[in-house]
Amino acid sequence: SELGMTRDSIEIWLHNYHTSQEQQRPVQFEYAHIMGTEIYWLLVTVSFIGIADSQRPQFSYVAEDISDRKQTEIVLQKSEEKYRHLINNLHAGFVVHAPDTSIVFCNANACNLLGLTEDQMLGKTAIDPAWHFIYEDGTVIPWAEYPVQQVLRTGQPLRNYILGISQSNQSNQGNQTYTWVLVNAFPEFDDHQQIQEIVITFIDINDRKQADLALKQSEATNQALIKSIPDFLVRMRRDGMQMDEINTGMVHCLRPPDGINGNHVTQIMPLEIAQERIHLAEIAITTGQIQSQEYEFIDQGETYYEEARIASLNQEEVLVVVRDITNLKQSKLAIQKVNQELEERINELNQRHQEMLLLSEFSDFLQACLTVEEACVAISHLVEPLFPNCNGGIFITDSSRSQVELLSNWGEFLHSQTEFHPQDCWALRRGRNYFVDYHQAGLRCNHIHADQDITSTLCIPLIAQGETLGLFYLNTTVEKSLSAAKQQLARTVAERIALAIANLRLQETLQHQSIRDPLTGLFNRRYLEEIFIQELSRAQRQESQIGVIMLDIDHFKRFNDAYGHEAGDYVLQMVGALLKDGVRASDVVCRYGGEEIILVLPNSSLEATQIRAEEICESIAELPLSHNGQLLGTLTASLGVASFPQHGATGSAVIQAADAAL
Repeated sequence: SELGMTRDSIEIWLHNYHTSQEQQRPVQFEYAHIMGTEIYWLLVTVSFIGIADSQRPQFSYVAEDISDRKQTEIVLQKSEEKYRHLINNLHAGFVVHAPDTSIVFCNANACNLLGLTEDQMLGKTAIDPAWHFIYEDGTVIPWAEYPVQQVLRTGQPLRNYILGISQSNQSNQGNQTYTWVLVNAFPEFDDHQQIQEIVITFIDINDRKQADLALKQSEATNQALIKSIPDFLVRMRRDGMQMDEINTGMVHCLRPPDGINGNHVTQIMPLEIAQERIHLAEIAITTGQIQSQEYEFIDQGETYYEEARIASLNQEEVLVVVRDITNLKQSKLAIQKVNQELEERINELNQRHQEMLLLSEFSDFLQACLTVEEACVAISHLVEPLFPNCNGGIFITDSSRSQVELLSNWGEFLHSQTEFHPQDCWALRRGRNYFVDYHQAGLRCNHIHADQDITSTLCIPLIAQGETLGLFYLNTTVEKSLSAAKQQLARTVAERIALAIANLRLQETLQHQSIRDPLTGLFNRRYLEEIFIQELSRAQRQESQIGVIMLDIDHFKRFNDAYGHEAGDYVLQMVGALLKDGVRASDVVCRYGGEEIILVLPNSSLEATQIRAEEICESIAELPLSHNGQLLGTLTASLGVASFPQHGATGSAVIQAADAAL
């Protein structure tokens, strides 16, 4: 304790004393002597001298102060431990080879990578048969190309050298498992510039190797897929510059033979299509949504269709996928055309159905009409819906066949004269339909006004039983309003109109013949009986009077004997014409028999009837008569006047009263 020694340090000294005594030799040990806060390191040599008289062993010792050296050793040891710890914990394998390629140091990761313990590693050379080295392509690396050998041969570092190391020495290389490493080798030189050792580091890149392999396989697969895609893929900047082809699997008519790489989009395709593509590329980048562009173009007279889909790759580039959709588009257009034709056909059938209904109604009305004039007025209302956007009219030929007159019309502008000679119409002149499209060549009928707004006209003669009765006329200012189907409909309508007019005229003729006297044109006795009944009923309802005048031409038999029956017929005709022209529209003039004529005057008093009879008597006396250049002299007549109800309650009674008055 006086020397500042502790119990532990005393035991160290005693232990070495005993060892020297037992072994009969000097014993050397290091001893740390603590004095205060200072530590002094001593290298102590203890020697056994012998047994003293007191029977106590005697020793001598020599102590050398090694504090400085010990401090250096401690620092080095700590540094070595530190770096060894770092090396052992490196992710990379760390191996030091001697110049003879034997391993003098390796870290734990190197052992793990190679599947060996540290004892198995130390002392082995790079050409140990337990290891097998191959290149990335699978070929065996010759000894001269081993990283250690390359560094020894060249004296230069070897960087980023990829090789595979097998963990077995199986002869069948195909069954061996390889650890892929990235090797870096560095020579360490002594003072004489001789290689003292080679430091090799290697990193396990199995994961990366597998990723690279997977990437290559993926790239190969992607390339195969891209090549198999019939679409044309191109990378394009948002401004249309720097276009690069990705695949050329599609024959693309807008692509120049030498490719598009490096060209601007406006150099490849028409300006309008190119500008739209640049615009869509901007939208795709801005919104992140795929844009679609469909367009057509003509190449060597053929029309082609393409569809482009534009997707954003980054803030400056887009991927454009172009597909030839010509066949698809043509199929769609064909289907649309078929559907349109089908729809048009259905509409046409519906229209024909409506036209048939209107024609049926049209025929019913025509059959119900009593006169040609009434029929023409009805036709103007019934025909107009059959020919939309058209104007028209019905013209009737007069009895002299020298004039065609408008009887009824519809629409805003007829664009035709209302009266004209039949020779002014090519249809009437030629006896068949005449259609003129003014956008094409065609002679205009003379009765049609010159008007730039007219697009087409149609004139159809109204012919029935070989006789031309008039003209059915249509015009339009709207193109295609008089299509072929409408022209056929117009012919059908014209035929029905002509037939209706012919029938009405026939009915009028028959009606005329049934109620008219054929010689004078006056109503006959049969008509008188029918009309008198109606007038009596009306007079009774209205409490009015009916005047009756019985007229007889004086000495008519003697007149016939003197001038002949032809002259007598002439006289009757002249008197009949005088009476027809001189009576009211409501009055009825009938030839009662021979030279006797009866006038029925509704709403006429006896006095008024008598005055009217005196006027007729005077008019007959003043009637100039000349037949075949021969003057027939003055004609006189006797008249009897009667009135209903004063002279009778029935028609026959009143007539008898007038006859008696005569």
